[in-house]
Amino acid sequence: MLMEHLPPVGWADVATKRDLEHFADQLRLELARTENKLLYAILASNTALLIGAFTAARLL
Repeated sequence: MLMEHLPPVGWADVATKRDLEHFADQLRLELARTENKLLYAILASNTALLIGAFTAARLL
């Protein structure tokens, strides 16, 4: 009965376990890249703040 409410699709439209594993791998890679970019941005920002603070402290 529930099948009657689904849109008509063929087997080519069904994701396989291999498709999902590949998608999961790609998602993990993208998340790792994003995490690395974020950590780099934080590190660069903190480094700039520290350099500014040390420079200001030397001027006092």
